[in-house]
Amino acid sequence: MGLTQDLSSFFWYFLYPASKVSKGSEEEVACTKAYCKYVYETYRRFPASVDAIQIPVTASVHHIDIDFYDKYYPKEAVSQEHRNHMKVWHEGE
Repeated sequence: MGLTQDLSSFFWYFLYPASKVSKGSEEEVACTKAYCKYVYETYRRFPASVDAIQIPVTASVHHIDIDFYDKYYPKEAVSQEHRNHMKVWHEGE
């Protein structure tokens, strides 16, 4: 992809597949936490083998400022999963 290429289609390519990912089970979340804890305690850094800056940009960001995106981006820029994140994952906190 060259620097002069339109990036709008690139953004939408990643947005919609990510919106189809379901919430992990309690066991999956526990395994992920255990793995991350092990890596950090073993190597005193996370991630252990690459610079954190090199982690792919495809990581999901959950606590976004939805009002900002609604003001400056098309409504489709924020998935329903992100819009409902606080209620689904943090209700009652």
